[in-house]
Amino acid sequence: DNVIGEGWSEAIGGTSVQGDSPWKTGGISGNSTGRVTLSGDSITAWIVSPPTKLYGAPVVTFKAALRTANNGTTLGTFGADDKVAVMISTDCGATWSELFALNGATSPALTAALTTYTVDLANYANQEVRIAFKATDGTDATTSCDVHLDDILLKNNTVLDAGAVQIISPPAVMTPSTNYPVIVRVSNYGSSSFSNYNMTAVVGASSYPGFIFSTVQANSTVEVNLGNYTSPATAGVVTGYAYTEVLGDQEVHNDTTYATFAITPVGVKEVKAKSVAIYPNPNKGSFKIDLANVEGKAAIVRLYSTTGQKVYEGSYHGLNGGQVVEVETEGLPTGMYLLNLEVEGQRFVGKVSIQQ
Repeated sequence: DNVIGEGWSEAIGGTSVQGDSPWKTGGISGNSTGRVTLSGDSITAWIVSPPTKLYGAPVVTFKAALRTANNGTTLGTFGADDKVAVMISTDCGATWSELFALNGATSPALTAALTTYTVDLANYANQEVRIAFKATDGTDATTSCDVHLDDILLKNNTVLDAGAVQIISPPAVMTPSTNYPVIVRVSNYGSSSFSNYNMTAVVGASSYPGFIFSTVQANSTVEVNLGNYTSPATAGVVTGYAYTEVLGDQEVHNDTTYATFAITPVGVKEVKAKSVAIYPNPNKGSFKIDLANVEGKAAIVRLYSTTGQKVYEGSYHGLNGGQVVEVETEGLPTGMYLLNLEVEGQRFVGKVSIQQ
């Protein structure tokens, strides 16, 4: 029940120690939230964004609420040394600076309902950054509380800014010879609505152009269905991308999104994301895969580029559960790679970021 946004990761202690963390799924007034319980356990828990380029007059907005611990419904109370801080890094997570903190002194004060907060990022315009929410659970055990987060959004505060956010269908793992709708999530990051725009998706060798008449309101997200895709008959990997074209778009750097899809034979079980931990991520070509929650004695690890080219394959034997696989790659350029892990009839697909 861990809460991670698309491309975001979790960590406990330090941002290089990724995997399950105290951030869990909560809910307020029908909205799913990210929830962390602060109860004097002396832990530090992170949720960390992927690298993001900032432009214009950037801000990060989010909603937060303070409630009694363990999914309580009434107003909670911070411990004296508890807080959830908004952090920023300009060196891909090597060092972090605190921008804003949610604690007993926050203004406006947190309530049991979700309140919107805005953090100015103007000092980081034209830089690539990572944003994180760092929960510090101190030693004060006299009180316990839950901090809920929702609707985290990085915005460049332009008037007209359309962006292709994610290809949400086909899924990352497909079965052979199966039909899937092609659905792209599109966001309006600007302060003005737009309509009558071009939207194109490419999956494998198939292209899905479309002209969309519907209106996308300011600071909102829609899902666009562009057609149907039939997966290949044989196992393998295909790549895809989608992009928006809006007349007058003031920010083109977020117009395109990329995806890589694995075609998995029928009978192969998909491993849930929270069962496998990859760390550090990003890395310099050397990383570990924690298989503590995956049963099997042999594993095959493959890495693919965003164009579908296999750039690494390694076999690992003699696994007895609870082991960590160490992957060493050499000479791979900076970029995002698809990780395809097979463990005795089970498959996990994830993303690995290499930063040289």
